[in-house]
Amino acid sequence: MKRFLILILSLLAVPSASIRAQAGLIFWAGFAQSADSGDAVRLETKGAQAGVQLGLPFLPVAIRADALHWGTSFNSKHLSYSASGALQVRLPLLQLYALAGMGKYVLTESTSVTGWQAGGGIRLGQGRFGLFGEIVRQDAADRTVTTLGLTF
Repeated sequence: MKRFLILILSLLAVPSASIRAQAGLIFWAGFAQSADSGDAVRLETKGAQAGVQLGLPFLPVAIRADALHWGTSFNSKHLSYSASGALQVRLPLLQLYALAGMGKYVLTESTSVTGWQAGGGIRLGQGRFGLFGEIVRQDAADRTVTTLGLTF
């Protein structure tokens, strides 16, 4: 009976440790694809995204910062930046999240716009390591960005 009780307590502790590990500092990198709604000519529709997120341990909220580079060769004029708040549902191997924030979004090498963004995503993984997919609407840029990547 004692062993059974220890086994049950151990199994209950693993998910809570996994959920706590999703808080704190998490980095990510991924590939982005945009679907433009407007008529404006864009730099590219494919790019790379990287970011950092700080999740609070006992609250389902986080703050995050993203950089999104459009194109295959690096050019600082192709960078878009954003800062967002995220509301999270943290489960042992799954995290669902919604986000909203502000950013500066590049349209062409000489044109950028500032405005809001909103979206959501799903992350699968253990602790800080995992896979994620998200869809974010950049309203001022009149585009929707889908990103798939890794967290670490």
